[in-house]
Amino acid sequence: VACVMRPSHPRSEHWLESCRRYMMNTLSVAADKRDDAIVDGRPVREWITTENVHPDFTLENHGIVYPVYMWASMVNLAQSAGYFIQAGAEPPRAAFHHVRDVYEVYKQLQGWEGLPAYINGSDKFLHLQVVDILVHSFFAQVLGDAEAAHLEEVELDILERMQARFADGRLYPEQEVGPWSRVNNLSIVLGNSYLLHYLLQNPVQPVSRDVFEARIRGVRVYPDGKFVLHRTPDSLVSFAWSKPHRIMGLAVPREGNWLVTPNPRGFVGTLLEEGSKDEGPMRINSLDVQTGTDEFTVKMVVERCAGKVEHAWMFASRPGGVVIMSETLTAKLPVTLTQADTGTMGIGRELDRETITLLAARSRSETVGPMIDGDDVLLPFPENHLLVDKRFIYAWKGTGSVAYLKHNRPTRVSGAPGGYGHLEDLLFVRHLAKPTRFAGGEIIASGRLEVDLTP
Repeated sequence: VACVMRPSHPRSEHWLESCRRYMMNTLSVAADKRDDAIVDGRPVREWITTENVHPDFTLENHGIVYPVYMWASMVNLAQSAGYFIQAGAEPPRAAFHHVRDVYEVYKQLQGWEGLPAYINGSDKFLHLQVVDILVHSFFAQVLGDAEAAHLEEVELDILERMQARFADGRLYPEQEVGPWSRVNNLSIVLGNSYLLHYLLQNPVQPVSRDVFEARIRGVRVYPDGKFVLHRTPDSLVSFAWSKPHRIMGLAVPREGNWLVTPNPRGFVGTLLEEGSKDEGPMRINSLDVQTGTDEFTVKMVVERCAGKVEHAWMFASRPGGVVIMSETLTAKLPVTLTQADTGTMGIGRELDRETITLLAARSRSETVGPMIDGDDVLLPFPENHLLVDKRFIYAWKGTGSVAYLKHNRPTRVSGAPGGYGHLEDLLFVRHLAKPTRFAGGEIIASGRLEVDLTP
């Protein structure tokens, strides 16, 4: 801003030099320190003093691989380049350093609402199209990216549907976000998106939805980010092992980004030892990842509850949108557990509805509505076969039974005042009905979970 508003100021060249240095060091990777390519008058290696992004162009913050901060880094570059464009000046080439590389990963993670899947969970509000859209606008208008133009259109449609729910034009339910509704971003981010369109008027034609989805389809492994991703025409499935406390699976049916939430205990669940309020980090004893063109299998053995429990599982994403998890929990040492839940999936609500239906195998039906001011409610489903909102089937064979926990308070997110966050119920297999002591070598639970994302 200073560079373009005060170009004749005695310090302007110094500001521009600092601006370029920050830009070059935003999405920096280890290889940059050996790169002789010239950017803005000097070799890349002379600009770089940092290493902020993994070699596979994934990015961590808050201790997890976090697409929110892939966005945050790219949007800072987009905004900064946009100020030069608004002033009729050429942006520094530094503004584009590795931005295409990171955006390609961002595209691979895209769900069906213009936002990436949170493969390691999220401690922010969900459905942040209002801040995300500027990245797509930048790539479409400044770089002529037809896929970005498609994603921009997707997000605009979602934003209009989000606003249409409320008479005052807000984006989020008040009981979830309270007064901290981020509506100020409507002017800041959408204003910058509008200015890029107004000034550049790039006639780039968006690719069709089918063309984009076909391009990102398949299986990809991110060895540095430590996750595997499988895209099919009707599902998005991932499994991540990037941090001991964020080993998790995610399985989303087509256009199910609102229905399935990225719970940080996804599929691996929660074990609580007597006297503990939270489960500590897991320790990985073995890991094997096998991939094909249209499927992957992850086999893991981890220690839980400070080494007192061994959890061995196989998590597989198969062609056609079927996810299978077989598992065995074994007490390695004597342990008393107050909670043992696995197969966990976070459940939200569809964008245009406040209720979902749960249909058991024997035609028992439950209607689950929005949050109310009250205690949580546990709904048991001993049939162990559940059709969730007519979107996916959750079927279990083994020790324990299927349960659904209806939360009546928002899931708290980082930095939100007053306990606000987002609506998230839990679907899981409950292995214990009461605190239970297990002897060393005793099997706590075992079985096989199948999730059919295309019922």
